[in-house]
Amino acid sequence: MLSTPRIRLILLAILPIVVSAMVMSVVVTTVTEKRMQAQNEQFSRTLTSYLAMTIAEHLVNNDALGINVLLSRMQEESALDYASVYDAQNQLIAQVGQHGAASNAFSREISFQDTTAGYIQVGFSSDAITAQSSLALSLVLVFHLILGFVICGFIWFAGDLATVWIFGRQSVDAQPEKASAELESEPLEPEIVEDPAAAILVFKIRPARLMDRHREQLKHGITLYGGTPIEHEGDDFLAYFLGENACFQSICTALLMLKVIEQIGPPVKLKVGMHWIAESDDKLAMDKATKHASYLASIDEQTALVSRTFEREIASLTEIEYESFHSSLTPDGEVFQILRVKNQGLIESQALQLIQL
Repeated sequence: MLSTPRIRLILLAILPIVVSAMVMSVVVTTVTEKRMQAQNEQFSRTLTSYLAMTIAEHLVNNDALGINVLLSRMQEESALDYASVYDAQNQLIAQVGQHGAASNAFSREISFQDTTAGYIQVGFSSDAITAQSSLALSLVLVFHLILGFVICGFIWFAGDLATVWIFGRQSVDAQPEKASAELESEPLEPEIVEDPAAAILVFKIRPARLMDRHREQLKHGITLYGGTPIEHEGDDFLAYFLGENACFQSICTALLMLKVIEQIGPPVKLKVGMHWIAESDDKLAMDKATKHASYLASIDEQTALVSRTFEREIASLTEIEYESFHSSLTPDGEVFQILRVKNQGLIESQALQLIQL
């Protein structure tokens, strides 16, 4: 599975996102912890100094109850983890809370009228620092996860053109060498080959009065896959494809135009018929093949139908999905319906561009 171009392209796009997530996680958590630690330490020192000044008078008056009330209130209203007050003889006067492993301890002398009356030890919880660091890490990971899903989704559903551009023509197995995903490129002329075999493609647009409106789109679709439009009187629009990939090229063209008409919507409908002949230089054979393809195109709307002769040429191609077509107008086993090809995503992308013409 990893050998497919689309999967390789996804892995190539995901790699820098993973590296970025790892680097940003370390940087953001480190910076957040340092800034929070600095702010917490400054706040803790200020609060410890404030407590030392506030408790001084209570300590001189041996008001242990007042000290306990003050410390309890401070513990409820701040990140105070514990506090202990000692007199000048190092005797414990009051205490709230308990020493914790995650506490940052600070100590201040308690002075009253230039005399040391004792000292206070205060510990502040570091849970807030940990919580902020975890929040920053979560935001970084969530951002990169969403970015990864967006990129993978784009590549999976609309990345065929990028796949062709990066990995070359092998990403579209049987696509002709001169086919291009850019509709602005010059029309492709059919490759001159010695093999006289040809695939005949006939389009019928209904209602017929709309043919002129979509004629240029049909020409672009045909030349995009190396086909040659044939000027023809009447409601049919004809084309032929030469070379060993002629059948595949004509199928891609048919599916492309079916998708274009499907996107345009009612009232316009498209009928498609295809036939294959071994001797394209035989005028009589070409005329018969054209009539056969035209008959197939008259049977059903928004369907690509091929003859039994055409089906024999594509039977060995795994890139094409098709099935037998059943109708009262055709003998069983003589007409087949093309469903899709392996590079269907590329065809759908080309159809979106072709609609703009």
